[in-house]
Amino acid sequence: MRWIDEGGTFEANGRTYVAIRPPVYDSPTTRGLLDTGTGVYWASDCWATPVARGTANVEDLSADEWREGFTTFQLLNSPWLSLVDDARYQVSVDRLAALDIRAIASAHGPAITGANVRIGIEMLRGLSGRDVPEAPGQALLDDIVAGLMATAAADGR
Repeated sequence: MRWIDEGGTFEANGRTYVAIRPPVYDSPTTRGLLDTGTGVYWASDCWATPVARGTANVEDLSADEWREGFTTFQLLNSPWLSLVDDARYQVSVDRLAALDIRAIASAHGPAITGANVRIGIEMLRGLSGRDVPEAPGQALLDDIVAGLMATAAADGR
């Protein structure tokens, strides 16, 4: 384990990684990692987008599907966004926008590549001051568990 502060670097497998806190996070210790060689930013929960079907890249989603899933997840995961000073928040987004990020990998969603990187950064800009949506309730969790159990039973597990 290593504790890397904002802007700190480390080498692994011949690559250099820079620790950069994403603008949206659920823990003050969250750090994203930028691979300086490839331009891939491993963004932790930032840019998470739940999807109804497995997909490797946001380009497989409609623009509305991506924006809605992204916005809902970010606001539920980081409800403090409704309280932040927009100017200060935009500085944190500007910091990422200035980097040579060529792809984004989120812990909870499809990869973001190509022109969608800039679109994803712009989607971050619109989060501050937004009302937090109502969280899904127990009924949804019960439905998810029942579906998983039915799938497992059908597969003989």
